[in-house]
Amino acid sequence: MSADTLCWTDIPVINLDRAIKFYSAILGKEVRKMSEAGFEYGLLPHEEQNASGCLCVGGDSVGNENQPSETGPLFIFRWKADSMRQLKR
Repeated sequence: MSADTLCWTDIPVINLDRAIKFYSAILGKEVRKMSEAGFEYGLLPHEEQNASGCLCVGGDSVGNENQPSETGPLFIFRWKADSMRQLKR
């Protein structure tokens, strides 16, 4: 991974299980529910040294001020063409 590449992101969510189901469908790969030091999160799929991130409820590694909002960051993912069918389920 080159030095100018985004390597990690924390995506704030309100409902972790719902977000895991949504992102798993969109990405076409399993988002794994993890727990570490009393903190639950959804680990986004990645391979080797590819960029990745996690879904965080209420907060992240910098505190609890990170919340979903209409003015938050914009993430653009590559996703499979049939992912829309998965979302309708």
